[in-house]
Amino acid sequence: MPSALDAENRPVMFIGMDVRPFEQAVTEDLQHNIVMITIVFLVGLAGIISLFWSRKVIRSHRLLQDTRAFAAETIASLPMGIIIVDKRRHIRYMNDTACSLLGINISAVTDKTADEVLPEEIWHLHKIADAHGKGLEKEIVVNSENSGPTPISMMVTNIFDQAGEFLGFLFILKDLSQIRALELKIRRKERLAALGTLASGIAHEVRNPLSSIKGYAGFFGSLFEAGSDNRKAAQLMVEEIDRVDRVISELLEFARPADLQLRPTPPELLIKNSLRIIRHEAQSAGIRVKEKIDVRLPELHLDPDRFSQVLLNLYINAIQAMKHGGDLTVDVSMKREAVLFAVSDTGEGISPEDQPAVFNPYYTTKKKGPGLGLAIVHKIVEGHNGAIWLESAPGKGTTFFVSIPLKKQQRKVP
Repeated sequence: MPSALDAENRPVMFIGMDVRPFEQAVTEDLQHNIVMITIVFLVGLAGIISLFWSRKVIRSHRLLQDTRAFAAETIASLPMGIIIVDKRRHIRYMNDTACSLLGINISAVTDKTADEVLPEEIWHLHKIADAHGKGLEKEIVVNSENSGPTPISMMVTNIFDQAGEFLGFLFILKDLSQIRALELKIRRKERLAALGTLASGIAHEVRNPLSSIKGYAGFFGSLFEAGSDNRKAAQLMVEEIDRVDRVISELLEFARPADLQLRPTPPELLIKNSLRIIRHEAQSAGIRVKEKIDVRLPELHLDPDRFSQVLLNLYINAIQAMKHGGDLTVDVSMKREAVLFAVSDTGEGISPEDQPAVFNPYYTTKKKGPGLGLAIVHKIVEGHNGAIWLESAPGKGTTFFVSIPLKKQQRKVP
């Protein structure tokens, strides 16, 4: 067993190693890892940024497309006509409203210049706007095959880019038909108010003396023998006084407001009853009476007596327009939220110049009658919140249309 002394006397060997190469290798490996991590981080960051910008570009592109689609749809559905013409005079855009107002088919615009497509009264205005260097607004009347003469408010202005370079013209068209119709209605009501005041004065100041004159005419007539010239003259005076009194009565009826007694009424019943009254007169004049009544017609809230007056007046006008016989046709049908009455004749027709005046008081082409019949008809129809108009051409007859809505009917004739 070795002793402790022997252990202390054992030889010991020391081995030394230079670790600097290992430390350098570890350092280089660490630096390499840091570089790789940095590269991976930068690549990842670049990918994230690229993805972010890519999504942003896609969103921006979609937003631009949506904005363009929204703007295009908005312009297309505007109640105003929009026309864009470039500096080479080619039409770059025309919305549906403009096509409708001008009666132009959009397919006819392709490969054509504006002066070939647009009416002269519109295209001419661009020259004035170009000469003044600013926008121009003017009211014109355009004739189209679809709607005939149409009043239009038209504005034309030059288009420039941000650099001030001329790009073309912008035309904006607005249909004034409804505005002019409303103005006409207001003027008509103003005339009615003035006429009502006048009628009241006439009734009071004229009727009383007429009654006295009629009484004296009858008295003087009785002083002469029957069949004598003096007796006939007195009788003629009485007849003329009666005629003046009827004119005053019609004037009062036209000018004064009147209550409408509205109640549910079948339209076909009104037609049959009113035609029964004039059928004999029509047949005596060699006129065939035809009726076309839709069986699906609902009841209307009408004043039967006043509306029968409308129908009878239209029938009598039609009969008087057919001096040599013809056809009187009454057509009743549903049109959306209204019932449409159409009374047609095959008479001489009404000239385009006379048509705007047919509903005016005292307008007439007849030798007899004061000319208040159609004016009273117009008033009664308006009292039912309805509308009346006509279509006619010389030598082709006339059709009067009366449209009565199913709802929102008033109880007073204004």
